[in-house]
Amino acid sequence: AAELADPEVALVTNVIAGEETSGLGSILENLHLNSFVASAGSFARVVGGRACVIGKSMLFRRSDLELVGGFAAFSDVLAEDYLIGRSFELLGFKVAISPHVLTTVNSGWTLERFANRHVRWAQMRRRLCAPAFLGELFFYPVVWVALAACALAISGERLQARTAAFWISAVALKCGADALLSSRLRGRRERLSHVLLIPCKDLLMAGIWCVGAFRRTVDWRGNRLRIESGSRLVAQPGAYGADAPEIAAAREAA
Repeated sequence: AAELADPEVALVTNVIAGEETSGLGSILENLHLNSFVASAGSFARVVGGRACVIGKSMLFRRSDLELVGGFAAFSDVLAEDYLIGRSFELLGFKVAISPHVLTTVNSGWTLERFANRHVRWAQMRRRLCAPAFLGELFFYPVVWVALAACALAISGERLQARTAAFWISAVALKCGADALLSSRLRGRRERLSHVLLIPCKDLLMAGIWCVGAFRRTVDWRGNRLRIESGSRLVAQPGAYGADAPEIAAAREAA
């Protein structure tokens, strides 16, 4: 709230840290939030000058929201949080990132739920900024090590001790950096068993990135929608599933 006291600030958001809970999907989600999401958002602010607004934390004045068209202007987009923040920036307002880290509890997540969310997020980021999406692969050195190892195996060449040491060091450095960032965000050390899952999480995220690079539709609560430029959502033929009666009634009322 102190950040919003500045009249030049139209929106305040926070860096989000995942809280430790049980379930493989929850652990992977926390590891990703506390490493890639936090670092990528900070990178975008420092290098690109843009704030990656996260919908879990948005504080703004109603009068300022009305200047950019209100909620109705963002009703048909997937990345409404980011686009609200970007609209404020385009009007000359500032989007502030609070120094307070907020905790989100991801309880009982399955691996399927983790994968579905990030396939959706990957598609969304691709439609918002394709160059930045392409650059995401450089955040996963584990992937490049795995590809290099596969190429070496296919070629039949013998693995040199120096090369193996370099690869192991790269993976260890990535795990250590992610664990350190997570510890700084949460105020306590990451469990060793979770740190050891980081390479697996990065390889899984690389696969999810590949799916997100080519998929064009998302399933939202049983409804199939196509993601267009700017993350705009367009209903597909026969898109509405279990929510069809409610959606039809809402459209008729509107």
